[in-house]
Amino acid sequence: MKIAIDPFMHRHLPLEEIPRKVRELGYDWIELSPRG
Repeated sequence: MKIAIDPFMHRHLPLEEIPRKVRELGYDWIELSPRG
């Protein structure tokens, strides 16, 4: 099983900064789900 972070709570960050933030938090995977 892979545990991923949903970056929605960090939506204030620019897209380029999201992977860096995810690594800072200790995650290896990002869940990118469409929001409608």
